[in-house]
Order: sequence, then C-alpha cells, then structure tokens
Amino acid sequence: MVGEYVKPSRAEEALELKNRYGSEAFFLAGGSEVNRLHSPVAGSIAIDISAVTPKRIETSASSLIIGAGISLQQIADEGSLPEPLRHAAGQAASRPLRHMATAGGNIASDRRDSYLIPVLLAYDALLEMSSGETVSLEQWLSDKQGLIMNIILPDPKRRLRTARLTRTSQGSPVFVMACALTEVPEKGVRFVVGGLPGSPRRVKSVETLLASEPEAVKRLPQHLENAIKPVSDYLGSAEYKRYIAGVSAIDLFTACIAAGNRG
Repeated sequence: MVGEYVKPSRAEEALELKNRYGSEAFFLAGGSEVNRLHSPVAGSIAIDISAVTPKRIETSASSLIIGAGISLQQIADEGSLPEPLRHAAGQAASRPLRHMATAGGNIASDRRDSYLIPVLLAYDALLEMSSGETVSLEQWLSDKQGLIMNIILPDPKRRLRTARLTRTSQGSPVFVMACALTEVPEKGVRFVVGGLPGSPRRVKSVETLLASEPEAVKRLPQHLENAIKPVSDYLGSAEYKRYIAGVSAIDLFTACIAAGNRG
C-alpha cells in the first residue's frame, strides 16, 4: 500500500529519492501496475515521474525516438509509427489501461506477457537513460538499472512480423513472438520469444540458423525446442507449447520473407 507520494520535477531528483529510500520506493509513471494482483511493483513510497519522462515522438529518415512517458494508446494511435509497434501497443487489455500505461513503464515492469518488449527487441531498440548513457534494451533487461527517458529505434523500417497465441481474446498469451529481417547494422535475423518464464528474449541460435540457412526454416521447431523451456500450466502442457511455438515460428519467418518479396 502506498503511504507516501512525491513528485520530483527533475530526473536527478527522482533518482536521488530512489537511492535514498531503496526498495521502499518505486517509480510511478501511469500507475497501471500499482496494487495489481501479482504486480512486480512493491514499496510504500511512490515517486511520480510523470513530469520527468519525455512525452514525444520524433521520426527521421533513419531513426525513431519515443519518449518513455508516451502512453501505449498514443503509440497505437500514431499513424507515423511502424505498424508492428502500433499493433503491439494496442494489445494491452483495454483502452483505459492503454491510456494509463506508458512505454517506459511497460519496459520497466518486464512482464513475461508483454507484447511490446519482444517487438522492441526485434527492432534492436536502444534506451536513452537519464544519465545520458545509451544502452541496448537487451542489455538493460539484464540489470534494470537507471531511469529510462527515451526509446530509440535505429532501423524502424525493417521487415518485422509478430505472432501472439492466446486461448481467449483477453487471456494471457501462450507465447509472443517477433521476427525481423535486418539491414542495419548488418544483414541478419532477429527472433524473439516472450510469454514463457522469465523475460522476453532473443533466441540467438535460431537467428544464426535462419541468417546462414534460410532454407532451413523447416528445422525451426527442433532448434526452438532446444532453446526455450516452457512449463505446463493452465494455458497448456509444455509439449503443446513447444509444438505450437515451432509451427508458428515457421509461419512467422515465412511471412517476413514474403513481405520482402512483395516490397
């Protein structure tokens, strides 16, 4: 339960408060995770960063910058953004929730069922921190240190396709996948799986296979089976999840190739 609320006006002040109070404090952006059942957010001191994090979208010929304070609904509604990104933001359960939840908060929560994180990983997203340092999203997820200010997509025009399997329209996903074909910084493949235990992550053995042998797509299920560790639960057995993930992976990579052939 929140017992104290503070609203800093500068990033430095927000970080100083977090360092002072430690685990008793948490950053509050949109508030969609506060007091939610099984939420990773804990603590009694809320540090409201809504006046600190940028709320902007900037596009250029070569990159895209999204302020961490932008809501998921704003991303979903912004026609200038890549369709896979808009679609990912629009998968949050309801419009009121999407208006509350922010891009930075969704990343910081690192929920296994996040649809946004797999897409951002497939885009090789970078995070600009309040310190001025820029780190990859993949790196940040390994230690989760600092305050996110901006999300940068260095190659927003890359071919990217997503897949999300649920048993009901608003249910938890059996899995979330994103696949992209890259030109920057080099030709290659990005293949990301979420919805399983732990954070969404790149499956680099699959990326290497598809980049070196695109015709090996039919061997994807075997490679994916060795790389992911699903568990049996109310969504399905581990065997079912491995099977359906392998079949979906083939369809996803084939869709990426087809998009390139059409373009």
